Amino acid sequence: MSVGNVRDTPLATVLGGEAMARANTVIRAAKRSDSCDPDSSSGCDPDGRVH
Repeated sequence: MSVGNVRDTPLATVLGGEAMARANTVIRAAKRSDSCDPDSSSGCDPDGRVH
């Protein structure tokens, strides 16, 4: 998934562009298979492994 290249386009334009908006929508809609989030007390670590 490409949203732009800062070598060709200013960063603000890349971050505020339609491609980035679509990417954000896709990323936010994705669901993880485990429930390891910041409020979880399930013993998760930053690498996503559950203890």
